[in-house]
Amino acid sequence: SPLPYDLHFSPDGSKLAFSPSFPLGPCASPGAYHVSNTDGSSRQELVSPSLQAAIDPNQEHYHVGLSYAWSPASDAIVALGNVVDCGLDSPTAGQVIAGPQMSIIGLDGSERSIIPGFFYGMSMDRSGRLIVAARFLEGFQALNPNVEIYSAETGELVLPLGPGSNPQFQP
Repeated sequence: SPLPYDLHFSPDGSKLAFSPSFPLGPCASPGAYHVSNTDGSSRQELVSPSLQAAIDPNQEHYHVGLSYAWSPASDAIVALGNVVDCGLDSPTAGQVIAGPQMSIIGLDGSERSIIPGFFYGMSMDRSGRLIVAARFLEGFQALNPNVEIYSAETGELVLPLGPGSNPQFQP
């Protein structure tokens, strides 16, 4: 059974979100994002709809998610997503098949925005209109990510802030 990797309450305190950690060969990392009521009931899995088609357990192509944040209205998460070949015997083992991208995924399963790239440490401002994140230019192993602010509505870069990691808007 999976263990919760990064458990966070929603801003309004009504929901919990986490990404379970699964040991999947070269992809021993968190899978999809899960949201439930605070007592664990009504659990749902959230995966970017635009990445869903690339997920294929028969070929060991799994969703890998390493970072997310709640929207200030508690009605969505902004999340890093990609699909990775987790087959130990595959010639492309450990390689990204789809993504990486930052998506705003509504609790209704809708995808509101897609921003291509590998991001970590996302945070939305109080209005829900801006996202700040550390962008890694050459995958997560690269050093010196850049902190950037994006429009949650259009996905456009609003302001590059420069080197840094784990940026957070004031709650």
